[in-house]
Amino acid sequence: MEEGRRLELEHEHGRLSLDAELETLEQMAQNGQALELQNVAQTLLAIVKDDAVLQRAQKRARHLLAIVDAGGIVTK
Repeated sequence: MEEGRRLELEHEHGRLSLDAELETLEQMAQNGQALELQNVAQTLLAIVKDDAVLQRAQKRARHLLAIVDAGGIVTK
C-alpha cells in the first residue's frame, strides 16, 4: 500500500525519480516482497499511458502489469 502511494506521488510530482521507484518495486516483486501488485495496477496503468513519463519507467510499469496479469508470477 505504501509503495502505491509513493508511486502516485512520484508520478504526479517527481517523474524523473519514478524510474528508480519502479525499479525498487520490480526488485521487490522478484524477491517475493511485493505480493499484492494488483493494488497498484491502476497507478501502473496511468504511468504506462502518460507520455510525459520516461520510456524506461513506462517499460518497468508494463513489466509490473504483466506480473499482475500473470497472477503474480515473476518473469524476466
